[in-house]
Order: sequence, then C-alpha cells, then structure tokens
Amino acid sequence: MRAADQRQRDGESGQVDLFGAARVDAQPPGCVEQPEWPLQSLLKAERESLGWYLSGHPVDVHRKLLDGFISAPLGELEGRIPERPRRDDPPLILAGLIVAQRPHRDNRYVAIEDGSGRMELAFHAEALAEYAPLLINNEVLVVEGQVGIDRFTDQPQMKVRRAWSVSKASAHFARGLRISINGRGPAIVDDLKRVLTPYRGGPAHVRIALQREDGPVQFALPENWRVAASTELKELLEALPGVRNVEIHFARGAV
Repeated sequence: MRAADQRQRDGESGQVDLFGAARVDAQPPGCVEQPEWPLQSLLKAERESLGWYLSGHPVDVHRKLLDGFISAPLGELEGRIPERPRRDDPPLILAGLIVAQRPHRDNRYVAIEDGSGRMELAFHAEALAEYAPLLINNEVLVVEGQVGIDRFTDQPQMKVRRAWSVSKASAHFARGLRISINGRGPAIVDDLKRVLTPYRGGPAHVRIALQREDGPVQFALPENWRVAASTELKELLEALPGVRNVEIHFARGAV
C-alpha cells in the first residue's frame, strides 16, 4: 500500500522512479520553433491552398525595389492621366500582378493589380510580338507606355511600349551597385570577377566597400565593369563568402 501510495504521489508530482535508483522531472512536450517563411513563399502557399492571398500582395515582395523606378502605385495615378493623351506626353512606368488577359484580333488586353489599384494594358501587334513571353498570369510585370482614358470602357488604359520582368527592369533602371566585403581571403577577388563578368555591359556603376581593421575603404571599378544590376546578380553576390551586403541603387533610392 505504501509503495502504491508513493508511486501515485510521484506521478502527481511529475517524478519518475527508474529502477528505484533515480528520479527525474517529467518535461511537457515542447514546440520546435521554425524560421518565418519569406513573404513570397508564404503568399504562394496561401494561393495554392486557399485560392487567394492573406498576408499581403505579391507586388509587396518587390515593393521597395519597384519604388526606385516606377512612376507611382496603380492606386495613386489620379491627376496623372490625361483625358486626351498626346504622342509627346511623357510615358509612365507601372508594375502589377497579371490577373486577367483577353485577346482581340492581333492585340491582347492584360489586367494588372498591385493591391492599391488596377490597370488595363493594351499590347498592340508589334508590342505583343516582342513581349508575349512575359504575359504569364500571376507574374509581376513592369511596363512603360502612355496612359489615357479608353473611349469604350471609360477606364484608364496604358498603350504599352516596353515591358520587363522585375529582374530585367532592375537591370535596366539600376544606376549603381554597391558590394560590401570583409576583405578576408584572396578568393573574394576571383569570386567577384566570376559572378560579375556575365552581367558586364549594363548601366550600373560598381562600387566596392572594403571593411578593414583600420576602417572602411570604398573604391569604384573601372567603366568597363559597369553591369546590368538584376535581382539575380544581387542574389549571386550575396551568396559569396566574404560578401556582407549588396545594394542596388536607383534614381530614387537603394535596395
């Protein structure tokens, strides 16, 4: 009886008697902490499982980068759309997620959204022939063209002149690339040359920020090392050992 009572008290107190030799506190099962998903992965999973987005809009993934060169978000174009556009009106640069498409003769009309508004894009025959491979539903598209009020729908519509993926738009509009390195090991020079070489010939100046024990040193690479600073290039550089940070610079900021 006494032994049974003792075992009951042990159980109630969370103690376990192993062969009568030791007692340990019973630990409740815990939850394993998992790293937070990147926004792009989270949004993709939400669309695949629920059919819509909960945590944001796909354009939000690229928002800071896009703010470096687009004219304005789609919901902030009031006052910038002429009722009767002229050929010499300056073009606008816009971006959004492709949500719908409809063909009409040799043209295609594409609807984009960015979480703040919606815009219809008109790809006429010449533009469609060049940019059709970019017109994929649920992909973010960057476009340049004149925006006016369509006389049939009485809604804003852009006549597209040029179009890019987000990465190609970054490469086109970037004016600078800053690479911060810790300066340890001779291999970093060879690694930088290897990664930068396929992207040479673009508009972006390259600056190196070297972190040394006696203080940081910055220098610019020669003009023949200008690059097309795409988001892919940024990711490749950030994966190199010894690279601390990579920034793409646009006319209106850096990312």
